Amino acid sequence: MTGTVYLVGAGPGAPDLLTLRAARLLEQADIVFHDALVHPDTIALAARAEKVAVGKRCGRHSTAQQFINKRLVDAAKRHRVVVRLKGGDPMMFGRAQEEIALVREQVLRTVEATPLAEGRQPRLVMITSTRSGEGKTFVALNLAASIAEGAHRPVILVDANRGADSLTSLLGLRSASGLEQLRDTDDPDPVGLLRRTEVPDLFVLPYGTAQPSGGRGSAMAGALLHLAGRLTDHIILIDAPACLESSIAGLLAGAAGQIALVVEAERTKRAEVEAALDILDACPTLQLLLNRSALQVSDGFRGSVPNSGDVAVGAHQA
Repeated sequence: MTGTVYLVGAGPGAPDLLTLRAARLLEQADIVFHDALVHPDTIALAARAEKVAVGKRCGRHSTAQQFINKRLVDAAKRHRVVVRLKGGDPMMFGRAQEEIALVREQVLRTVEATPLAEGRQPRLVMITSTRSGEGKTFVALNLAASIAEGAHRPVILVDANRGADSLTSLLGLRSASGLEQLRDTDDPDPVGLLRRTEVPDLFVLPYGTAQPSGGRGSAMAGALLHLAGRLTDHIILIDAPACLESSIAGLLAGAAGQIALVVEAERTKRAEVEAALDILDACPTLQLLLNRSALQVSDGFRGSVPNSGDVAVGAHQA
């Protein structure tokens, strides 16, 4: 049997504050590994599941993380739905932030190591994916916040992805001026187009309101180089469209100092990644970020665990 491990956050504490997806996964779970501080009524939502306490409490016997990992893998061999129920927000109290921090340090090292060249700016960092829905906007938003907060560098998060699921739409900025105005105006003031966020030193440049026109990608590249030239201390992180669905990412690749290609485990095919890398080859530095990584090797991109058997363990945030 091949099972899936879901990482579920118990939220602020009260069972009625769980997300709908978290409650649904608990109802479907075959086995739940839960922290010590999760409310008993929340655990009780997993009525049909086996419950295993793996929490850590100060001064008491606790379960080592390596042992928890092994138990999750073993459980996924025997059960279809395995839930790792953590107290609070897993992004805040778990290891996801540590992984984002590792990506941040690699990005910043590459910024420092990439020489300035005509038509290319080391501080332009593009985040893209092969197709929509692979988590690139999630990665871009968290990476931008991590650079601003953890590295104390000013960051501009640029939305170059027009659409209903774009960063601009998610932040409620669809009517705001932004990148399109920067692209279409001869002498724009980029500072006036930036939107402050609650995170110090993190700014957002929305997509903007101008109608699409010919030569968008090359004009966008020129606008972003202009932005970097005006704001010389800022890291500019670009949330670009999926490169197999739009030409924008390929046209921006030549201006970027580095590109992170987000690959979704269990979904993205090797041929798709290879096609995306061909599209982006104008950039000197390409990095792959495996999102929702799983523990089985197949035609899709995923990690592997020696001697783990036929098991796929995906980390899904509920």
